[in-house]
Amino acid sequence: MLQMVQRYFLLLVLSIVLVSAPSATTGFAQSGPEGNFGPKQAVAVIEFGATGSIFDDYGGTEVSGALATILESELQLSGAYIVIDRGGWTEASQQGDAGREFDGAQFYFRGLVTELAFQESGGGMSLNVGTLDFLGGLARNTERGHMTVDISMLDATTGVVIETITVEQEIRSSSVALLADMEGYALGRDSFEHTSLASVARAAIHDAVRQFSSRASAHAWRGMVSTVQGDRIYINAGSNANLTVGMRFRAIRQLMVITDPVTGEMLGHDETSLGDLTLERVEERFAVGTYSGEYAVERGDIVQLLPD
Repeated sequence: MLQMVQRYFLLLVLSIVLVSAPSATTGFAQSGPEGNFGPKQAVAVIEFGATGSIFDDYGGTEVSGALATILESELQLSGAYIVIDRGGWTEASQQGDAGREFDGAQFYFRGLVTELAFQESGGGMSLNVGTLDFLGGLARNTERGHMTVDISMLDATTGVVIETITVEQEIRSSSVALLADMEGYALGRDSFEHTSLASVARAAIHDAVRQFSSRASAHAWRGMVSTVQGDRIYINAGSNANLTVGMRFRAIRQLMVITDPVTGEMLGHDETSLGDLTLERVEERFAVGTYSGEYAVERGDIVQLLPD
């Protein structure tokens, strides 16, 4: 029993040493919204891939999930977007109903770690602790290299890539690792999200999202009609998307789909304008406006913000 207590005490001490050990940062500090944006665009992260070496070391599912979560977090923190839950989008995709009727996203984001080159070096010191059955030591590891990340923004209706931003991030980090074997007790390596590579990926993703959000207003904001009651139109966004009373929108109906005759790729929709809408009431997740136009508006029609 005494030896068991001693073992746990040793692990506690070593954990404190590891947490306290100095390490180089990636030059990135997480922060909140960086600008004063107009209406927030609804977006969803649909995929985030990585080069083979990361997949081999940590497992494809873990890495993809961690990178997609980082991208979602950075998009949310930017203050320019409403991020639609990726889990719900995935479930709808499996049911064959992942279009605008379900998620309401105006844009999709897709990421890929296209290049990863780094070298790892280090040394260690051994520990001799009383009479405990302990073999191991502390090793200081240093990593140098670079990571390149591509993030693309796609039109959620057509799937066409609107813009791709490429960011290269330098890898410069050092850490202290515990190498231990204690009567069958093993300390495994960290999951990917706790590694220096994940920190570097977050820095690169942060930079790309900053560039996207800085020109978010270049893309006209769009929402959808939720309910129609006479000349009163309810739309599927409110103060959560920075909408305010007095904003004006153009009601639009998408008609036939335009596709490439060779590849079958969707190129867009033929659209027609129906009339105009002026907001008179804004709640947290929906807004109500007065409509005037020659044609009747229906649930599912598009509303596009008009310039001031």
